[in-house]
Amino acid sequence: MRQHLEEEAREAEELRDALVLSEVLVQQANVERAQRRVSVEPPEGEGVTTLRFRMPGGGKALRRRFHLDDTVQMLFDYVRVALAERDDDVVNFAIERSYPRRTFEAPVGGEVQPTLRELGLSDAALFVRDLDA
Repeated sequence: MRQHLEEEAREAEELRDALVLSEVLVQQANVERAQRRVSVEPPEGEGVTTLRFRMPGGGKALRRRFHLDDTVQMLFDYVRVALAERDDDVVNFAIERSYPRRTFEAPVGGEVQPTLRELGLSDAALFVRDLDA
């Protein structure tokens, strides 16, 4: 009986380890996809806006220029890569604007994505909120 319980405990631990590894690999794949989609930061000019991002847990805020015709997906890709570069463990997040109050969630594949221009995100300060906190 004891041997059987020890074997079950070992199998449960191996299953937990496999699940953790699977989650890590999925997150790495998500970051790699985001890195491929993030375009080079555009120079200042017409049709370009600068956005500021306050990250979860404080720390240095990020600033970056985007084309006003970029979609909301570009914001999520940029933040996902920035979080990975900071070795931040935030995986599920939303991007929020304080005024007028609005929360943006990561687009789902196939969903029509609005542009920054359509969302009125010109020279805005945004907050990245950890949805798992």
